[in-house]
Amino acid sequence: HLLISQLDAAATAGAYQLGSGGGISGAVSSAGDFFEANGSGEIDPANVDFWCLVARKLDGNNVPLTPARAADYQIPSATGSGGVCNPDAVSASTTWRQDQYQDRVRAWDGKQFDMTCNQSLCAIPCALNAGPGNNWTAGNSLYNNKPIQCNTMRIGAEEDVPFSFAPVLGVDEGSTGTQVSVACTGSCGEVAPNPLDVVVVADRTLSMSANRGDLVDGINSMLQVMTPEQQFVALGAIGPSVRTRSNSENYACNSSGQGLVYPSANPSTASTGSWIPIPFKKDYLGTANSSGVRSLNTGSKLVQAVDCLDSTAGDSNLGRTGTELAAPLKQAARYVLGLPGMENNIAALGGGDRSGEVRKVIIFETDGEPQEPADTTTGTITLDNSNEIFSSQLDYTTSTTSSGPTTGSTVNGRPNGVSQPSQCPNNSNGSSNRYACTYQYFARTTTNTTVRTFGGGQKACENLKQVANLAKARDILIITIGYGIDGRRCGDANNFKSLPNNTDDTDTGTPWISNITPSSCRQSGSGTQGNPYVPRSNCQKTITWTVPATRTIVNNVQAANNPLVSDVLADVSGGTDMPAGSSNGCLTEADTAAENSDSDLFYCAARGDDLAPLFVTALGSVTGGVKLIRLP
Repeated sequence: HLLISQLDAAATAGAYQLGSGGGISGAVSSAGDFFEANGSGEIDPANVDFWCLVARKLDGNNVPLTPARAADYQIPSATGSGGVCNPDAVSASTTWRQDQYQDRVRAWDGKQFDMTCNQSLCAIPCALNAGPGNNWTAGNSLYNNKPIQCNTMRIGAEEDVPFSFAPVLGVDEGSTGTQVSVACTGSCGEVAPNPLDVVVVADRTLSMSANRGDLVDGINSMLQVMTPEQQFVALGAIGPSVRTRSNSENYACNSSGQGLVYPSANPSTASTGSWIPIPFKKDYLGTANSSGVRSLNTGSKLVQAVDCLDSTAGDSNLGRTGTELAAPLKQAARYVLGLPGMENNIAALGGGDRSGEVRKVIIFETDGEPQEPADTTTGTITLDNSNEIFSSQLDYTTSTTSSGPTTGSTVNGRPNGVSQPSQCPNNSNGSSNRYACTYQYFARTTTNTTVRTFGGGQKACENLKQVANLAKARDILIITIGYGIDGRRCGDANNFKSLPNNTDDTDTGTPWISNITPSSCRQSGSGTQGNPYVPRSNCQKTITWTVPATRTIVNNVQAANNPLVSDVLADVSGGTDMPAGSSNGCLTEADTAAENSDSDLFYCAARGDDLAPLFVTALGSVTGGVKLIRLP
């Protein structure tokens, strides 16, 4: 029926706005436009409402709680991040129970709404303070003081339609009754077990020491909301890991040097190791117990290796490597694609037997600015070879200017190391002896200034963005997570900070007699360096030398283009169907909340348990799109 088509088009358009940053106002506007474009009439605002569709919370036996309530990780807390939406709350102590959400009143028209649940999902009334009188402004939630965000839109309408046979009875038309369409964006409360090949690249460098426990907890929590049979996971690490076993899997953490440890030589490259030490695994969760719960499989080499990330046993080279960016991302992309030289084991795991479209995903986790200790800037921005890409910390451009020569002030006395002329037998200045000489000199200085502009960190970030663009062009989805980046910039770790500026004054030649007074005491010469004056011997005179000198100045400065790491990671995130984002930053709690609730795939990680809800949020974008549904 035409009305159903109108409603479906309108609800789909509105839900798309909810998922792409258009908000409640954008959803209403877009839905209205599509409703009119696909039929006649206008949408009655009273028949438009919004919902937060989330997973239902289960108990330890995998049984839905009673009274029903929403799963915690689906809605961000006051201190946490992630989630699929952020509905209205009863109070700051809300527990998202169904019995708390009965007869909830919408502010602008008094209409009442109830929270409803089935065995797996709950629909929570959302944006109850938004209406046509305030341009559909939803405000902030009382629960977490973060902007209210809904992921589901419901639209209803009815119309009179002509009857084909009723006119013979004197009835020309009748009502269709109220028709309803509901559309949801993202994962709609579920982590769909769609097939994924996921490479996690984890920064475990020395600067991550304070965050590595959170990193491990986060990856483990993410694994526990995944489906191993459909979602294969490989592990990469920064820096590279030494190959200590014939099967190239490094998983034992012990003092003998086996495990996720750095190569003993040249730890900044993978020449003696690997950027992806753990191949794809699907054994990271155990078999389900009698209650259907699957815990981490501690016998999995992937799970063991994740725990190794927080261990420094046998890690004598921990402080010798820095935070590399483009090199590990390039190899992760090559590995997830199975390119020559980085073949993967997806086929051996039965990856071809999975149903549905397989998405290639890289989760790139780091704590900040690049610090690539390579001696030179190397590598090729391509995925078609295995060359490693580095930008040296000492990568700089130079500019040199020369000024002068300038003349210093006159100094009485002969320059050091200069003998008196033979025409001046009396060695005392100012003597009454007729043949005495008075000596003075001045410096003639040329100043050469060299400015070294360091941009190695900026180049490293630019390399990362270019590699990411190549990966995204091959349909790889990139999720980036920043740990404690706090306003850091790409060039902050450049070595120019530890190299002192330098000024060196050097005499650069033999002084020459450039003036004799009175002029009658000049025997010959013109006073130039190539033809100095020669004094006469039979008169008292003042002899002036010019001392040639060079001042060399070296200044080390930071390149002007020094972007925030958060901006770079936001730009790196995304995929062919998910544009790169712009960062809100991670400096404050408000920044983090805004960043983790926007529509891109860059997230600020604040705690170890953040990664599971962030992954749920990101996976909602991966599964993506808008679907027409029925509310529970």
